[in-house]
Amino acid sequence: MVKDGFWNYLNDNYNKLDMLYFACNIFYVSLRIYSGCKEIVPTVNKKNNSELASSMIALVILNVIIIFQMVLKVCFFLRVYDKFGMLVQLIITCIQDVGPFLTFMVIWLLAFTLSFIVLGANSDESQTYVHVNQFFGYFLLIWENSIGNINPPTYAFWLK
Repeated sequence: MVKDGFWNYLNDNYNKLDMLYFACNIFYVSLRIYSGCKEIVPTVNKKNNSELASSMIALVILNVIIIFQMVLKVCFFLRVYDKFGMLVQLIITCIQDVGPFLTFMVIWLLAFTLSFIVLGANSDESQTYVHVNQFFGYFLLIWENSIGNINPPTYAFWLK
């Protein structure tokens, strides 16, 4: 990096991943110090105020990003071996190919979510996720239904 310069160092995607991993870890540690979180895995409970809860959500998102970066770094090191090289290339190709499909699927999920809200399926009894707003609750419900995770019906209405 010293000989070729910083911008030539960033030409390789794995070097960008290293820099992003370092920046995410620095941001994660500073956010942990700022929020005063003493838990290993941060959770949000009803005692937390809204500022602390939003920083906890940011910590969870940063944890997911850092773990994903670690998996990519392991794939980088496994590429060195001949037996794992083709498998790592297969995984990278699959991840690249699934991007357009997920974009298309998210567009359809958004369309169905908006149609649920517009068509009047907004009663409080029908919402499964009561701790999130209506749009995100229906988005999660439609996501679960699209992957086949259909919850069994509750018979609370008939048991009254």
